[in-house]
Amino acid sequence: MRLGAFDPAQDFVDVAGSFNGWGSSPLTPLADADGDTVWSVVVAGFTSGQVIEFKFRINGQWDGTEEFPGVGNNRSYTVLASGNLVDVTYNDYAPSGGGGSDPVAVGPTHWWNDTVFYEILVRSFSDSDGDGIGDLQGLTAKLDYLNDGNPATTTDLGITGIWLMPINNAPSYHGYDSPTTAPSTPTTARWPTSRRSWRRTRAASRSSSTT
Repeated sequence: MRLGAFDPAQDFVDVAGSFNGWGSSPLTPLADADGDTVWSVVVAGFTSGQVIEFKFRINGQWDGTEEFPGVGNNRSYTVLASGNLVDVTYNDYAPSGGGGSDPVAVGPTHWWNDTVFYEILVRSFSDSDGDGIGDLQGLTAKLDYLNDGNPATTTDLGITGIWLMPINNAPSYHGYDSPTTAPSTPTTARWPTSRRSWRRTRAASRSSSTT
């Protein structure tokens, strides 16, 4: 729902779906009886496993103020035997980057959320000494192919992170055998960012993002 489209002093929200003639039989408004800004309604008559579709509207109108305007853009829900609760949250803040006031704050992400990984099985990627087995020297020689550090070029893959699979001989490309009873885990490595300036600083990444 668009910012400013709903005024609780004069508007109401209703739910329209496949279970009530899409809001016409009957009109199913939500209520905020205790004034806590939580609007709710109880709708009965469903069977377990039933799939319903619905949208929330303002003032019972299909005038573009409803959520997801357009035909077919509906919420879908499969009814459970018990404990059914459809919890939807809206706020009255402008989205970040939208140019409005009171933008929603976007929290920091983990470094891997902004990274384009390339998974490499080192032993078969690039052989530097001709023994038929890929090695780290061969991988190092291919760094410019993976990312040459120049965003203007188009001849490299442009990756920003490397996921290394086993470097030494291993029974599986998933990882090494472990002498303990704990399950083995893939051997992963993050190539030092000092070798190539692949990753922008977080501040630079934020300033160029529209998220």
